[in-house]
Amino acid sequence: MNEKLTSNSYSHAKLDVIKEKSLNYVIKTFDHDLSRVSKNILKQKQFTDKIFGNTSAISVPITEVTKQSKKISIKMPYIDGLNGSDIILYSHRSNFISFLSFVESYFIESFKKIDYKNIDSSILLKKIDDIYSNMRFKISISERKITSSINKTKNFTIPIGDCHGDFTLDNIIMGNDGRFYLIDFLTTYLETPLQDFVKLKQDTVYGWCVRKLSKSDKTKANVFFDKIKALPILKKIEIEYTREVKILNLISLLRIAPYVRDKVTENWLSYHLNKVTRDL
Repeated sequence: MNEKLTSNSYSHAKLDVIKEKSLNYVIKTFDHDLSRVSKNILKQKQFTDKIFGNTSAISVPITEVTKQSKKISIKMPYIDGLNGSDIILYSHRSNFISFLSFVESYFIESFKKIDYKNIDSSILLKKIDDIYSNMRFKISISERKITSSINKTKNFTIPIGDCHGDFTLDNIIMGNDGRFYLIDFLTTYLETPLQDFVKLKQDTVYGWCVRKLSKSDKTKANVFFDKIKALPILKKIEIEYTREVKILNLISLLRIAPYVRDKVTENWLSYHLNKVTRDL
């Protein structure tokens, strides 16, 4: 159990599983960027559970927060179940159908409560500059090329509303109780449900969660990815916010760069950044 948790954590936080009174708990410890970690914790604690039809989106409750000078630890109940990647690769078809229904309902609900706001491109350019200043490896795309593409549009109309912030398949758990749980919330420079949309694309279009798997597993996953991408609500979002999605999609991929620690991920990221930049 502990090994699986660690392998799925790209944040490189320390993860432990403990047992108290016959119940399992996850202890997650962070030792960097603690100011942002505190904001992420607050976001997860304040998330309003979403109930739609026969399914729901529930944040895994944080039952304890321990703050020290150079680290923060949180305690959460361990949720028995499958994350989104496991459902796609190894689970029964009925679970995948439930997962499809959850994703569709989640985005329909997310876009019900939005306010439109004109966003100056300077907000996006500042985020890009921050990313490049913290880059761990040199990517083939210059910051000037990206900023030039963004500057073609001075203002963007963005639907502002609640978002998870890191809505990847590994952060969605289908519990053995049939409910869907969300973990690892992320504060963003722009709180919009489009952030969740581009994070989901990171998996279903670019194959983030399967980048290190075998060719046969990738082929199997792509069959299910195609079914997710075909959901009417996702196709509608892609059409209605084409320009905004392209820009946020690029920034979402760029945000991975400061955390790259292996060659497979470096090659994966460079390839897709080049492809996405050409499409701007």
